[in-house]
Amino acid sequence: MGMRKGEVLRLQPEHINFGRMPITYVAKKESWLIRPGWLLIEKSKNGQPRTIPMSRKVKRMLEGLCQNKTCDEYVFTSIRTGGQIRDCKHGFTSSCEEVEIDDLTFHDLRHTWATRAGEVGVRRYVRRAIMGHSSTSMTDDYTHATPDAMEEAMELVASYAVHYGKITSKRQKRQGLRKSLTAASR
Repeated sequence: MGMRKGEVLRLQPEHINFGRMPITYVAKKESWLIRPGWLLIEKSKNGQPRTIPMSRKVKRMLEGLCQNKTCDEYVFTSIRTGGQIRDCKHGFTSSCEEVEIDDLTFHDLRHTWATRAGEVGVRRYVRRAIMGHSSTSMTDDYTHATPDAMEEAMELVASYAVHYGKITSKRQKRQGLRKSLTAASR
């Protein structure tokens, strides 16, 4: 989802719209419309609330967490205190060790989200809005080129002349190239 760790840990069930109608929530003396399938990040790094959509997968996961909760103030609560979890270093590190992932921080997940969103064609200003960045240059700092994306870019450019005359949209060009690359690799 591209959220900061603090934004995830401060998430409250009332900030999530699982319904089919928009809901209004007052934050910082302003009314915020939370669309169906969206959530409100009430306190972000820049101090401004923002709303972001949830993927269907995230929505299902959060619905499950909110339905099975014993404490209703935060989505993620401390087993010991029942209150807000302030940090998840130990749990995150333990989870990474369990699946044998070295050298990964929670913040790296934000970079991964930005990179994958960029690779699948999510526009820069959309990534910026979702991540809560004030400038597109900050969003660019979070988006990294992967070897696969670089290889695909080289093939796209190399086949530009072949596909340019026949295909009009960028999406069609990428789909056509992927089909030809897949066929060539068989």
